Amino acid sequence: TISLLLSRFQEDVMEEAIHGGTHLDSPVHFYMGGWDATQIPLDRLLFLPMAIVDVRDQVSQNVDYLLSVDDILRWEDSNGPLPSGCLFVVHTGLSKHWPNRTAYMGIDENGVKHFPAIHPEAASFLATQRSVYGVGVDTPSIDAAHDDAAHRAVSAANIFILENLVGLEKLPPKGARAIVLPLKMD
Repeated sequence: TISLLLSRFQEDVMEEAIHGGTHLDSPVHFYMGGWDATQIPLDRLLFLPMAIVDVRDQVSQNVDYLLSVDDILRWEDSNGPLPSGCLFVVHTGLSKHWPNRTAYMGIDENGVKHFPAIHPEAASFLATQRSVYGVGVDTPSIDAAHDDAAHRAVSAANIFILENLVGLEKLPPKGARAIVLPLKMD
């Protein structure tokens, strides 16, 4: 931050990259006409029931693993239906590699990124077949490094996205609640 002493008060100016670290992608990020952060209704941000799907075992076998509709249905078989208006979170275990950018982004010797994500069909399923208010991941993106179809599917339904989440190993598959408070940035 930079502090400026002006007249009889202090004003602080904050500069930061808004697409790094844990952050919210508003629907307008990938869908023209979607909500920006100021338009997301508060009831879609406060005390959301969380559904956390743990795919660490699958990711240990395939770093490019894509969460599938079957993964969602298996979670529901074990935990009941996704709660209405939930924050749906994918726990890949990738956050353990932060701040090692090469390991976290899965950058190979050719500079290609490899990390787990959400299959576009699963994103579309969440957007059209379930009442989900937000989707979160402990990876750089809900999409594989070479695509944006999952972003587009959920954004078109005014579902916000949380990326680069941490601490998911401390939360149960169901029963936790989330408070999401994005900064208003112009």
